[in-house]
Amino acid sequence: MADMIKKNDIYTVEITDMTNLGAGVARVGGRVIFVNGGVDGDTLVIKIIKVARDYCVARCERIVIPSPHRAQSACAVSNRCGGCVYRNITYEHELELKRSRVISAFRKAGLNPEITGVLNTGVRDGWRNKIQLPAGPDGKMGYYAPHSHEIIEFGTCLLHRREFDEIIGFIGACIRTNPIKSLRHLCLRTGEGGVMVCFVAWDEFAEAETLAEAVMKRFPEVKSAVLNINADDTNVIFGDRFITLAGDDFIEDILLSLRFRISPRSFYQVNRDAAALAYEKLREIAGIRPGDVICDLFCGIGTIGLYLIKNTGASRLIGVEVIGEAVENARINASLNGITNAEFIRADAGGELDVIGEADIIVVDPPRKGLSPGLISRIAQSPARGVVYMSCDPDTLARDCRAFCDITIVWVR
Repeated sequence: MADMIKKNDIYTVEITDMTNLGAGVARVGGRVIFVNGGVDGDTLVIKIIKVARDYCVARCERIVIPSPHRAQSACAVSNRCGGCVYRNITYEHELELKRSRVISAFRKAGLNPEITGVLNTGVRDGWRNKIQLPAGPDGKMGYYAPHSHEIIEFGTCLLHRREFDEIIGFIGACIRTNPIKSLRHLCLRTGEGGVMVCFVAWDEFAEAETLAEAVMKRFPEVKSAVLNINADDTNVIFGDRFITLAGDDFIEDILLSLRFRISPRSFYQVNRDAAALAYEKLREIAGIRPGDVICDLFCGIGTIGLYLIKNTGASRLIGVEVIGEAVENARINASLNGITNAEFIRADAGGELDVIGEADIIVVDPPRKGLSPGLISRIAQSPARGVVYMSCDPDTLARDCRAFCDITIVWVR
């Protein structure tokens, strides 16, 4: 039967699982079917829209029996927009799905650590302090529809900070009046110190300063307006060249009573309150002792390391980061918070680093791709007493923890 599945076929199926991208999982004759909008526990009538060698993709035509985990989305465009994937399930079930994903990743890697409940703030909406929206020359802005470059516009996005909505609407209206052919993305960041607006364009455009000044006049909370030039035809959003159009070239935020300066390209946790919970738990399990040296790899603007050095008896912090602007931010952040026993080095954490050998505790918070085998080997062979690994991707985390075969994992978040 599986070999006979064709595009536009109709089936009634039970959804037995969900992917991390929010698709329901069903089976027809042994063939895996990914169902857009499906929730585990649903019985659905589906229509096949894609047939691949090892799987099929379908859309929901009708809900026969709704899942007990199904919820009514409060977003008008969540069924078309690719900006989020769990609006049609309860928050409690979302947390359990994420916990299950971590468990599954570690079991696939041959490990079986104890996975505790998911730390959460209890706040589902309005937490995202940074957004990057594809933008058209006609002022159309939004997130891409799944698997396409169709921009889905929205009046408000439930996930991001509310102050973004009016700014997006104002900029869109300005561009509709005076189209900007060069515009690629609109990026917004916010913190306690105000909002940053960053226009990403193929090249410099004449209206940039005028548009920036109009935005800052209309919205006094906007403290920074920046233009980024990215002439490369790739899916990487930022290029290397930044031009300050108006105001500062940074904003500031407060996290766990520490002040942090943030530049346009620097990494900063998009959910500040959740980051605070994670950092507090990280400090709890790190086992830092008086006099310890902490090595913070992939340190960004220094948030984790500076929090640890400020709130433990450690004697020294060494941060390593490859992005120059972030290193400069980290050094300024140490000064802003009166921290004198921290140093930050611009280097690729995956390269040869003598500082690893100086550390008692090593903290890593790498990009989604995780750690390189070489770095894992150097850390494992270092005299460090412990390694704390914070990750945004359970699969690469589990893979890397498997490589640290002589480390006993007692807690994973």
